[in-house]
Amino acid sequence: MATDAVHWGGPGQPAPVISATESWNGLGFSAYQAWANRRAQLTCFAETPFICANGKRAAMAHIRTLPPRSFGADRMIAVASELLDRLSPLLSSLPARAPVGLALCLPSRLAASSDSDVFTRHRGRIESALVSRLQGRGGETKLFSIPRGHASGAYAIMEAGAALASHRIEAAVVGGVDTCYDPDMVDCLSVEGRMFDGENLDSFVPGEGASFFLMSRRETAVHCGWPSLARIESVSTSTEHDTLRYDLPSAGVGLARAIRGISDRLAQEHRKVDWWITDMTNEEYRTHEFLLALPRASYDVTSEQTFVDYPHRHLGDLGAATIPTAIAEAVEGFLRGDPAARNCLIHATSTNEERGAVLLSAE
Repeated sequence: MATDAVHWGGPGQPAPVISATESWNGLGFSAYQAWANRRAQLTCFAETPFICANGKRAAMAHIRTLPPRSFGADRMIAVASELLDRLSPLLSSLPARAPVGLALCLPSRLAASSDSDVFTRHRGRIESALVSRLQGRGGETKLFSIPRGHASGAYAIMEAGAALASHRIEAAVVGGVDTCYDPDMVDCLSVEGRMFDGENLDSFVPGEGASFFLMSRRETAVHCGWPSLARIESVSTSTEHDTLRYDLPSAGVGLARAIRGISDRLAQEHRKVDWWITDMTNEEYRTHEFLLALPRASYDVTSEQTFVDYPHRHLGDLGAATIPTAIAEAVEGFLRGDPAARNCLIHATSTNEERGAVLLSAE
């Protein structure tokens, strides 16, 4: 149950910067709209055509402007492609043929080791469709595909950061996409008893969406004329053996270690966390894990002014898009001063063993 942590911002290790963010989910077509609508306490929960085992229609926080008869991979490609098209013009500022990374966070059901071929056969189609959106600029696009669910964002940042530090790429588009608006996914969740059906309170409301951001070395951003909206200071990952998949009680060790990989640094630097963003849902397992992990992970880096944020209340469970969406929201919060925070610690718990955390700071 080892912890892998990478820290930037020290001598000789300048922190990578974020120059642009793009989001699309049930609350808005952009990161700003999602931030503003959450600030207004709006939600995007609505009925779907899918029927739960008890005969009630399944509710989701889905994107209702998409065709109601499109499912799964088709919706993921449509949403993610739109966001990559918005970011692509920025890449034209890079030198000709400069290599760019696409760090793509995907649901763990798309992993090669997944039990269901129904899902894994879609992975190649999603990857090739999204890589093609960045190919028009002439330079090589290097794909880093991470099908690790909710915690994928931490692994993606770690891989992209290493590639940037070694100059294998000049910039990275990092992001994730996920949806439960898929009859096969609804069947899986219904069999597992995890789909909210109006009666089972030990369940979650599925979400849908994607979020991507442009990450680069600071000198690259300056050379290209890109703004520096925030910097990534730390990323940490760990594993949890007592996972939801095995129906074992969690001690919260994996999540606590992932967060401590960052909070230990903050404690040494005598800093506090201003803003926590958690992916905790109503599911008993995930609530229990969060309540066990947070005191151990935050006791020495939390103040009376620390703000704890629960996006699930407004956006549903965003799966692989969780950390990228939280990063986009954190950048909006930094820019607009609500909440009043200068740093943000984001963490995520996958349904498998992966746990991840990311520390973002305002510029």
